[in-house]
Amino acid sequence: RWLSRTDVAMVYLLGVGLVASRYSRGPTILASFLSIALFDFDFVPPRFTFAVSDVRYVLTFAVMLGIALVISALTLRIREQAVTARERERRTAALYAMSRELAGTRGLGELVAVAARHLQDTFGAAVQFLLPDADGRVEIPVGSAPAFPVDEKERSVAQWAFEHAQPAGAGASTLSGAAALYVPLP
Repeated sequence: RWLSRTDVAMVYLLGVGLVASRYSRGPTILASFLSIALFDFDFVPPRFTFAVSDVRYVLTFAVMLGIALVISALTLRIREQAVTARERERRTAALYAMSRELAGTRGLGELVAVAARHLQDTFGAAVQFLLPDADGRVEIPVGSAPAFPVDEKERSVAQWAFEHAQPAGAGASTLSGAAALYVPLP
């Protein structure tokens, strides 16, 4: 009694916005169509049917659907941007913590341990540094515990990656049969 049909349509659009703020695209599109159907059923003469006696309401339904879809798209984009910003913030904090800890390290063994720990936390995978010796052969640095076994096959893949300055191993296009991915650092 106190609201016009336009006000009620806005309330239905608000409902679509709330669904979009909590759920993905599919439920939001469903909520858009349901809001139009409920508006038609409850407020468009003849009431309590899906019949439309006034053709002007078809335009109203089309505009409602368009606005609902725009609201849902914008809301979903904002949610995605928020997730991206949180991930970027997490990475920045991790890099800052690593650089602060690396600045206070002394010696190669401590440097390798700090870098490996931070990279492992960042990527959620086992990290093992292999450094070249005097002859140019990559080896596990003295004093660092191996994060995973590096047999002769794995060492040869790491050696190839070092010599060619290209990633090799699992997930790479070169020597993909290896158990690990070897990424040379400049």
